[in-house]
Amino acid sequence: MIIVAVILIFLGPDKLPQAARQIGEGWRSLKKFQQRVETEVRE
Repeated sequence: MIIVAVILIFLGPDKLPQAARQIGEGWRSLKKFQQRVETEVRE
């Protein structure tokens, strides 16, 4: 909750949705990379 407040202060309410979208995309990309690495290690 505190993190969201700090981000809101720095980015402002206009840029917050775009920043959240980018964070989500980055998280998904990281998870896909993790899955690929796990698949390669198992093979």
